[in-house]
Amino acid sequence: MQRRQFLMATAATSGLAVTGMPPKESTPTIDEVMFGRFDVEGTAGRRHIAAQLAAAKTDLRATRYAELITNLPRLLANATATAEATTGTMANRYLAQAYCVAAQTLIRLHDDARAAACADRALHAARRAGDPVIAADAVRLVSTVVRRGPGAESAGHMILTAAQDLNDATGLPGADDRAMYTKLFAVAAYTAALADDADTATAALAEADAVCTAHTEHSDVFTAGDLATYRISVARRLGDFGTAIRHSRATDPNSFATCEQVARYWQDTAISWQQRGRYDQAFAALWQLENKLPQEVRYRPWAKELTTELISATNHREVREFAARIGVQ
Repeated sequence: MQRRQFLMATAATSGLAVTGMPPKESTPTIDEVMFGRFDVEGTAGRRHIAAQLAAAKTDLRATRYAELITNLPRLLANATATAEATTGTMANRYLAQAYCVAAQTLIRLHDDARAAACADRALHAARRAGDPVIAADAVRLVSTVVRRGPGAESAGHMILTAAQDLNDATGLPGADDRAMYTKLFAVAAYTAALADDADTATAALAEADAVCTAHTEHSDVFTAGDLATYRISVARRLGDFGTAIRHSRATDPNSFATCEQVARYWQDTAISWQQRGRYDQAFAALWQLENKLPQEVRYRPWAKELTTELISATNHREVREFAARIGVQ
């Protein structure tokens, strides 16, 4: 039932058709907004869009995908109408950030085609706003979609180029500039690991660590906690599951500042244990994640795939009950 409800909600947001469940006429879809088939009446004020955007970012950090699915189209519609009606840079900055949130949401739900389109919209809006930090983030999102195909090497090149462009454009004077630069190198490390390029992954992590160590000021863009989870991710993607587990054990999951970090930590920990044949530990990590962030296991494809594998490997009653809760048949 939960999975069916989620699929219906996803269809209503993206414009996909679900038999017997047409989208409500009053609720726009992402497709309708992007292709101009939905217009809001008038333009929303900056405060209204800023509040909508802040709420969407909060939902994304908290991995509340159901809320995002419901609210993103209206945010995109308001931000689009306002950007088209004004000449200021702030409206395009809001639009770029809104499309970045949409792209990240769709990436997590593995709707790669729409994610790529949203990331492209974000990049163009960021360039119109003259905001190199948001533009760099948009390139990161585009590269995430690219690396899911056969293009991990080209995705890595995109990320490293974006980091260089950000450095050239800003000189990295502020905390958010440096945090985004660090984030790009962490993502470059993960992308290199996907291409089985351990040397580049190690060098990119070292660069990210150097910036984090030299500049300890706080930024919501990227933190030391994020870097700790990327170390686990990189080791897992390189197939070094023992190192991934060691990094996991050396990291306190209660120290993370955001739910995104918690989700990444338990995902990589669960998969690493499963790859080592330690199915009880893998399930324990999944259970921890469900306890903390239930939507992360109910809606993310990786969690469903791992649960299916654990059922095949163990057929334990607790795993079957867990599978039923998250909609795995």
